[in-house]
Amino acid sequence: MKRKDAVRQELERLTLTLSRETLEQSAGGFAAETIAFNLGLARNSVSKDLNELHGERLVIKIKSRPVLFLHRAVCEQLIEQSLPDDRLEAKDLLDLLPAKSLPQPASDDPFHTVIGYDRSLRLSVEKGKAAVLYPGGLHVLLTGPSGVGKTFFAEVMHQFATVQQPQRQIPLVYFNCAEYAHNPELLSSHLFGHKQARLPVRLKANVV
Repeated sequence: MKRKDAVRQELERLTLTLSRETLEQSAGGFAAETIAFNLGLARNSVSKDLNELHGERLVIKIKSRPVLFLHRAVCEQLIEQSLPDDRLEAKDLLDLLPAKSLPQPASDDPFHTVIGYDRSLRLSVEKGKAAVLYPGGLHVLLTGPSGVGKTFFAEVMHQFATVQQPQRQIPLVYFNCAEYAHNPELLSSHLFGHKQARLPVRLKANVV
């Protein structure tokens, strides 16, 4: 038997020891170190096999510390629902599970389109809503690595604002910050206004 097959079978055996209740408490998952110990293999070799199995859509990956894994087919049996191929990795196991005994999302709340809005991203969503609903609005700075969804979250905040205040015309303006890296004053003028006399001569012709 190939090592990777042995790793997959051991993960399947371990996942079979779990219950749906355990998964819903976000208490399930097995580290590469556990499987390596059970099989008498090197942890780094088992970790490599688990990541390959995840790439083959056979296991679920929970990006916690340490990283945990679950056998996909067994999990789908436990939760009685198939998981899409693009939802086999998350920071929290709860984000992958179907909601249980929770009210159905209101159709007029754009934040319900955000995966994890009522779980791992609940605090961020609440802060986003608070900023929009605060009288006069609040400034918001979204930070994080490239690709984590900052632009999408900002778009959802804008959608939420338009739903909450349908009588107002609320524009959503995009800026490519890289274009202003060497001229922050110009970006400030776009955001906060300006006096034309203070702008460089070469830019005055483009002022709207």
